Formats: sequence, C-alpha cells, structure tokens
Amino acid sequence: MRTAFVQMVMGMVRYRKVTGDYRVMTRYQEMKQHKGTGKSIIATARKMSTIIYVILKSREPFDPTKMAPFNKKDKQVPVERPLALAG
Repeated sequence: MRTAFVQMVMGMVRYRKVTGDYRVMTRYQEMKQHKGTGKSIIATARKMSTIIYVILKSREPFDPTKMAPFNKKDKQVPVERPLALAG
C-alpha cells in the first residue's frame, strides 16, 4: 500500500500544472524546502492515506472543493472553479 500512495504523490508532483493548487501539494512544496524531497513525498503520501481512510470510513463521496487552495485571509476554501482530477 505504501508504494501505491508514494506513486500517487509522485504522479501529483509530475502533473503540478493540474495539482499544483491543491492544498496537499502546497504543503508538500513548503515541506520540501525544509525536509527534502524524500521525506516530503512520504509525509504527503501518509496525509493522502489518512484522507482516503476518513473518506472510506465516513462513507462520504469525495468532494474536490476540499482540495482547492486554502485562502489564508478569508479562512475559507474558494468554490468558484471546480477542480478536475484528470488532466
């Protein structure tokens, strides 16, 4: 399972034109500056596994607006543009 999550994060890093605005990816970029690429990928994979676990446990459908960039000024997630999962 760990390999699958790491590969998922590596794919998100590769397609940063589409996924670069996701909150998880902005966190990855910030972490990468301090901890390095390897640790940041593993930490992001662990975060994604936690997100997927909560979605499966609560039986709620995936809401892509929660992946949208976080506006620090307003403390709200913008919903004006839908995010596409496939690029």
